[in-house]
Amino acid sequence: MRTLQFIADGQNLIKEPNCDFENIVKGSHNYLRCWFSLSRDWSGCKVAVSFLKNEKEIDAVMLENYCCMVPNKVSELQSFYIKLVGVRKDGYKIVSKKCYIRQGG
Repeated sequence: MRTLQFIADGQNLIKEPNCDFENIVKGSHNYLRCWFSLSRDWSGCKVAVSFLKNEKEIDAVMLENYCCMVPNKVSELQSFYIKLVGVRKDGYKIVSKKCYIRQGG
């Protein structure tokens, strides 16, 4: 299993600078995992990760323990974007910017 690490600082979502995002090969199933470091802005939120091709959502997965697996149908794409959406019961909602992931092979 390979873990792609991200930092969500407020609405900014970036790739963790010390994580290797090179040589990701498309087509692997149940192999890629995403892990997120979340700032205080995300406290108390239920957080979903949206996987997008351009502007169209392909799939969404709830975060569990700051992690989620990349869905198989997304792992088949040459490239995709991810973004986070967090909501709380009090009506608070936060949405991150998109982050681009390229897969080769």
